[in-house]
Amino acid sequence: ADGIESLDELPDLPEQTVLVAIPYLDYTDKELSKIKRFLDGGGTLLLMDDYGYGNTVLAYLGVGARFSNKPLLDPLFNYKNQSMPRIIDFVPEVKESGVNVIVLNHATTLTGIEPAEVTARSSTASFLDINEDGSWGQGEPEGPFAVAAGFRLAKGSLVLVSDPSIMINSMVDWDDNYGFIRYFTSFNGEQGGLLID
Repeated sequence: ADGIESLDELPDLPEQTVLVAIPYLDYTDKELSKIKRFLDGGGTLLLMDDYGYGNTVLAYLGVGARFSNKPLLDPLFNYKNQSMPRIIDFVPEVKESGVNVIVLNHATTLTGIEPAEVTARSSTASFLDINEDGSWGQGEPEGPFAVAAGFRLAKGSLVLVSDPSIMINSMVDWDDNYGFIRYFTSFNGEQGGLLID
């Protein structure tokens, strides 16, 4: 992967190129237009967010999907504690790539996603901690929830993952986190260009 300092560095011909965006700062309208041009040209945007500005990007792109920005907890399927849910429900294409389990870390969920767009879901034991008190309460939504999704947008592809932590050095080797990232950054099994903003 190559880190980029500015969206001005995006290629003019973005096919077979993935831009990983983790928006903890708000993009300007000029930057958002560059992301849209990247997608219009056939690039893939891997938008990873939990409590940042991912919804600003989605709104600009005219997409109905959103990051819920509320904690996803799973008291049953987790690594050490409920804030680190283990995900084991994937679409067949992801499983065929060798991904069976990933671990999230203080993740959120996706809303406004069509069932056919979902690529990974939390377990039925998971819940959305709306009041953030660490325990399930009456009226708090229960799983499964979409935690990853992908769909075509213009000539490009948009992939949403509700936890950027799976990419950090301390987590990328946990379970199949690395394979999960590779699945979304490969084209027919071949690694394309990979840019990280």
